[in-house]
Amino acid sequence: MRPATRYSIIALAALATVFVAVSAGLFSASFALARANPEAALALDGDNPDAIIRRAERLAQAGGESTSSGDQLFAAARDSIAALPLNAPAFRLFASTNASSDELDRFKALVAMSDRLSRRDLGTQLFLIETAVEDDDVASVLYHYDNAMRMRESSRALLLPVLAAAIKSPAIRAHLQPYLKRDTPWLGEFLRQAVATTPDSRDVVALLIESGGMPEGDFYQALHSQLLSRLVSEGRTDLALRYYRSLDGADPAYLASLAMTDASTNARYTPVSWQRYDIAGVDSLFLVADDGDYELSSTFEPGFPGPIMRKVAAIAPGSYTFSAQQRADDFAPDSELRWQIECIGGERKETVLNRTVAMENEFTVQADFEVPEWCESQIVTAFARIGYEPRDTSMTISSPSLARR
Repeated sequence: MRPATRYSIIALAALATVFVAVSAGLFSASFALARANPEAALALDGDNPDAIIRRAERLAQAGGESTSSGDQLFAAARDSIAALPLNAPAFRLFASTNASSDELDRFKALVAMSDRLSRRDLGTQLFLIETAVEDDDVASVLYHYDNAMRMRESSRALLLPVLAAAIKSPAIRAHLQPYLKRDTPWLGEFLRQAVATTPDSRDVVALLIESGGMPEGDFYQALHSQLLSRLVSEGRTDLALRYYRSLDGADPAYLASLAMTDASTNARYTPVSWQRYDIAGVDSLFLVADDGDYELSSTFEPGFPGPIMRKVAAIAPGSYTFSAQQRADDFAPDSELRWQIECIGGERKETVLNRTVAMENEFTVQADFEVPEWCESQIVTAFARIGYEPRDTSMTISSPSLARR
């Protein structure tokens, strides 16, 4: 072979290699652009099946629903399948062209085909959620919710609020139970959403009790206090107590006690356990006292008025004597402490103890009170009012006691 011929073959081989590399690059670039800019992707590769679908969907959204837009979608789906036969988005697009027609069975079959080809197509999952809802198939609804939220985290912002509101249905709660008992990637976000935003907090309690409680783990355990606080703020202290009693490790005995112990100051169960208020003007901390119980140590800014700690209790009807010892330093002459016990039963509320005393270096609050028969639960709260002299006041509240009379 002459040298010139040999060099020509080498050059052609190199040119072919460059052509293949450039073609592969254009192919890769086309697929990379398909979602963000389908027109640019099709300029690089006119047969890109994903870009064909994306462009058709954009045109349909811009043009609204019409016969012509439906024809365009159908043609785009056909062209996409011609380029890539096993093509989930295309079958989903085929389904959308039949969604508003009378061919409901064909519509469902096409969406099912899309689902079989790829469970990572979000549009398919949303279609299947809708058809499952129409068929009143709760198990399938949740199955496709699960698929959608696993494949696309961004979909959770749309789907989780809807799912959280849907737990008012006993059927939804029953079918959700398996998802609460296994490693479901969206479960933490869902429970946080449900605890915070479900329209009726009773539905969250029902779901958790029926499912056997929160999963293990610090994240989930922190939700106990959020739910209990919401129930109490809504005036559902009876439900807060019921939920607390359902928890593993709950100690119903301290519901009838006001003592501050390691268990009754556990922040996981506030405000059924003693809760210190984290508000402007006061800094409080539970500390172990010399006698082994706990005490609340607080530092106040001048002029502070407000609650410093509270606890939900379930004290049986009867006559009692309440007693608490306190000590204070650097307090203004008009500083004072107030203890309050409010009884709650259904829609009825009544303050059964309201005792205010002036602060001293050492002082005791002691008062008798009655818990009426209708009273199902109580909220015990300590309030402080600090004078306006320019100095910080410190006060320590020892563990309160409760004795029958």
